[in-house]
Amino acid sequence: MANDAHVKALKLGVDHWNSWRRQHFAEQPDFSGADLSGSDLSGANLIGANLSKANLSCTVLKSVFLSCANLSNAYLSEANLMKANLSKADLTKADLSFADLTAATLIETNLNRATLIETVLTGANLSFADLNRANLNKANLENANLTKAILIEACLDHANLRACNFSLAIASEASLREANLVEARLNKADFSFASLIEANLRRANLSKGIFIEANFRGATLREASLRKSRFGRANLGSTDLTEADATEANLAGVDLIRATLSKTLLDRAILKEAKLSGANLNKATLTSADLSEADLSEADLTKTDLRQVNLAQADLTRSKISATNFNGAMLTGLCLEDAQLSSTTKLEGVTCNFVYLKRNNQDRRPNSGEFLPGEFAQLFHSALETLNLTLHAGVNWTAFAHSINRLNAEHKAAQLGIQSIENKGDGIILLKLSTAPGIDTVQIHRDFMRIYEETKQTLENRRQLNTRDTLLGHSSTDGTHPRESINQLFELLSPQLSINSNSRTEFRKNNPGSTPIYPPESSAAATAVDTATILTTIFYDLAQRYPDATDPQRLSVTALEIQQKAKDNSRFKAKLVEAIRSGSLPIDRALLDNPFISVTLEMVRDWLDLESSVLPNPVLQVQSVVPRV
Repeated sequence: MANDAHVKALKLGVDHWNSWRRQHFAEQPDFSGADLSGSDLSGANLIGANLSKANLSCTVLKSVFLSCANLSNAYLSEANLMKANLSKADLTKADLSFADLTAATLIETNLNRATLIETVLTGANLSFADLNRANLNKANLENANLTKAILIEACLDHANLRACNFSLAIASEASLREANLVEARLNKADFSFASLIEANLRRANLSKGIFIEANFRGATLREASLRKSRFGRANLGSTDLTEADATEANLAGVDLIRATLSKTLLDRAILKEAKLSGANLNKATLTSADLSEADLSEADLTKTDLRQVNLAQADLTRSKISATNFNGAMLTGLCLEDAQLSSTTKLEGVTCNFVYLKRNNQDRRPNSGEFLPGEFAQLFHSALETLNLTLHAGVNWTAFAHSINRLNAEHKAAQLGIQSIENKGDGIILLKLSTAPGIDTVQIHRDFMRIYEETKQTLENRRQLNTRDTLLGHSSTDGTHPRESINQLFELLSPQLSINSNSRTEFRKNNPGSTPIYPPESSAAATAVDTATILTTIFYDLAQRYPDATDPQRLSVTALEIQQKAKDNSRFKAKLVEAIRSGSLPIDRALLDNPFISVTLEMVRDWLDLESSVLPNPVLQVQSVVPRV
C-alpha cells in the first residue's frame, strides 16, 4: 500500500515534493496502488519510487525523473511522459496505451509484456530496453532509438517505425505486420522468425542482419540495403525489391515467388535452391551469384546480367530470356522447357555439358555424354524458331485466333503457325507457335499479348446471346460465334500439318464434282495430332462458356459442337474419321482427358452417323461419361 505521508506531500505540488525529497533523500517514496490520475507532476523527482499498480492515467509527467522507478502493472494510459527519464525503470506489464513518450529516455527500461497500443514514442531513446512480448500495436516510434533493444515476440503491427534505429536489436519472433519501416535501420539486428508481412521497408538498411525464416510476404523493400544479410528459408514471396542492394546476401532456399527484383543488385549473392518462379529480374545484376538448383520457372530474365553465375541444375521452364547475359556462366543441367529464348542472348564462354528440355531431368540433350564444342549454342539457336505463349486462367479462343491473324498481317515475315496447345495445370495453357528463322520472338510475344488483351476486353464488352447459349440459359463470352473461332484456329495450324493450295487444286482436277475432302499430306500420326489439337480447343472453349452446365447439358452441347464442326468443315470430318479409324492415342486423350466432359469413340461415331466398322479395337474406350470439371 502507498505511504499516506508521501502521497500528501506529492499532492501539495511538485516544488514542495522536490524540496521534501532533498531533505529525505535516503527514503524510498511509496505510491504503490495510489490514485494519481489527472495530476500534473511535470519535473517531479520520482527516481527509484515505487509506483507499482498506481493509477497515473491522464497524468502529466513531462520531464519527470523516473529512472529506476518501479512502475510494474501501473496504469499510464493517455499519460503525458514527453521527455521523461525512465532509464532502467521497471514497466513490466504496465499499460501505456495512448500515452505520449515523445523524446523520452528509456535506456535499459524493462517493458516486458507492457501494453503500448498507439503509444507515441517519437524520438524516444529505447536503447537496451527490454520489450519482450510488449504490445506496440499502432505505436508511433518514428526516429526512436532501439539500438540493442530486446523485442522478442513483441507486437509492432501497424506501428510507425519510420527512420527507427533497430541496430543490433533482437526481435526474433516479433510481429511487424504492415509496419512503416521506411528508412529504418535494422543493420546487424536479429529478426529471425519475425513476421514483416506487407511491411514498408523502402530505403531501409538491413545490411548484415539476420532474417532466418522471417516472413516478408508482400513487403516493400524498394531501394533497401540487404548487403551481406542472411535470409535462410525466409519468405520473400511477392515482395518488391526494385533497385535494392542485396550484394553478397545469403538467400539460399528463400521463397521469392513472384517477387519484383527489377534492377536489383545481387552480385555474389547465394540463391542456391531459391524459389524464383514468376519473379521479375528484369535488368537485375547477379554477376558471380550462386543460382544452382534454383527454380526460375516463368521468371522474367530480360536484360538480366548473369555473367559468371552458377546455374547448374536450375529450372528455367517458361522463363523469358531476352538480351540476357550468360557470358562465362555455368549452365550444366539447366532445364529450358518452353523457355522464351531470344537471338540477343549472350552465351560466350559458357560451361554447359548437357541440358534438359523437360522438367524432372527429362529429355536430356545430348542423350548421353557431353556437348561437343559449339553444339549447345546450335541447340539454343535452333529453339529460337519456336514462340511460347503462356496464358493463365484459360484462353479466349476468339481473341486468340483474332490476335494470331493480326500478327500474321503485321509481321508477315514471321510466318506464324500453331504447333501445339498444352494444358500445364492450374489454369495455365501453353501455346507453341512456329516462326521463321531470325525473327524477334520477344517483340512478337509483346505484340501478341497486347493485341490479345485488347481484343478480349473488346469482346467482353460486346456480349451477345447465341442459340446454344439460350438453350442452356447462358450468355456468350464474346460477340463472335464460337464455331468461327475453332475454324480460324484450324486454318492457322502449322504448315507441316496443313494442306497446301497446290494439293487442293490437284485433287479438284482429278476428282471433279467430288466432295472437297482433301487427302492429307502428313502421316497418320501428324493427322491425329492435328485433329486432337482442334478437339482440345473445342473442349476448352466449351468449358469456358458453360462452367455450370449439368452433365446431360455438357454432353448435348459437345455433340452439337462436333456435329456442326464436321458439317461446316469436311476436311475436319475427314481427318477425324481417319484418326478414329487408325485408333489414335492423341484422339483418345483429347476425348477422355479434357476440362469439359469425357466422351468415347463410340459416341463420336454415333454423332457423325458412322458405320461401326470405322472404329478400331476399343482397347482404350470407357463405358461411362465422366465429367472433367
